[in-house]
Amino acid sequence: MKPRALFAAFLAVFGVTSASAQVSSSVSANQRGLAAYKEGHYVEAEAFFRDALRQAAEFGEFEPRFASALNNLATALEGEGRYSEAEPLFRRALVIWENALEPNYRELATTLRNLATLYNKKGQYSEAESLLRRALLIQERINGPEHLDVGLSLNSLALACDLQGKQKEALALYERALAVLEKVLGPEHPYVATVLGNLAILHQEEGRYAAAERLLRYALSIQERAHDTEHQQVAVVLSRLAALHYHQQEYAGAESLYRRALTIWESQRGQETLDFAASLENLGVVYIDERRYDDARALFKRASAIKEKLLGPEHLEVGESLTKIAFAELALGHDAEAEPVCQRALSILENISPPDYPTLIDALKTYALVLIRTKRKEEAELLQTRAMVYRAKFERSKNQKRKEEPPHSTAAF
Repeated sequence: MKPRALFAAFLAVFGVTSASAQVSSSVSANQRGLAAYKEGHYVEAEAFFRDALRQAAEFGEFEPRFASALNNLATALEGEGRYSEAEPLFRRALVIWENALEPNYRELATTLRNLATLYNKKGQYSEAESLLRRALLIQERINGPEHLDVGLSLNSLALACDLQGKQKEALALYERALAVLEKVLGPEHPYVATVLGNLAILHQEEGRYAAAERLLRYALSIQERAHDTEHQQVAVVLSRLAALHYHQQEYAGAESLYRRALTIWESQRGQETLDFAASLENLGVVYIDERRYDDARALFKRASAIKEKLLGPEHLEVGESLTKIAFAELALGHDAEAEPVCQRALSILENISPPDYPTLIDALKTYALVLIRTKRKEEAELLQTRAMVYRAKFERSKNQKRKEEPPHSTAAF
């Protein structure tokens, strides 16, 4: 069983709008919110941004300053992992920007990128890609190809492509994002570290572990110098390094790094994010390999509860976590406890469209093992056959994607 670093891979670089037209008191609240947000203090940032939103509302809820305030509050809520609350605020801001008498294309593009990054985190990758391509076209038109906003959108677009299996296009986009951000911000900026970390995951997926570790170590050094060693950005890079150690079967190193990352996240009270949940789950997988099944089950349950809170009870990630819980129950010899967990996992995963075949196959195999151990061989064989069918469909879909993938990222330029 391997830890999926899907959400641990996400270090969102959000654009937070400046709303320079607001009156001084509103600007003050907004600036304080920006300062708190940049330090990863999202709950504190939320309070300031809510104050700025109340003040902006006095000038009308279709005014640009109100759209800026909506966008900024949404970024803070996203930082706290409150995605269902953030999304309608981003959407409302978009409506205002799109219908403004005097269009502000820069703010429109920023909000498009922010909503797209949220979609990436929620697993809505094609929707994210569409919004990001629109944002990138606007930004290149008004700013030129070597601008901070262009670099940030290139990074987010690369991530959306990577998560859809478009690795060649993602690589070209990451490299372009890196070149732009290094030129605009310098090589030691945290945004550069973000792209380095995402690029490292791409190298890891291709089996280039030495290159991945070199990039992650560099990204970690940048984040530690830019912030402090207890910042959430540092925790994200640590969790990526941990995943890399795990993939190389260096379990002690992986455990140590995951523990350090989790200590940082747990110090940020009230901020249970998907990155945090992913690290809990990934450390649980390390414990499975070390046969520490009780410890693994406890971590899987914590991760599942966070995912269900943030994503809803029928999300793919919840189904995946439930499968891990069932596996831990089986390892502990708790066959009766494992079965209803398997059933719920399958009920979620079989209703996901398009299906996530690897996760669905894992769930079927786990449930088949429950049935075998409870002397229901014929039912188990039916599930194993279904797993084989899904495996064949998955291989066909991978081959089709390889045929359809463009040789380079011309569509993004």
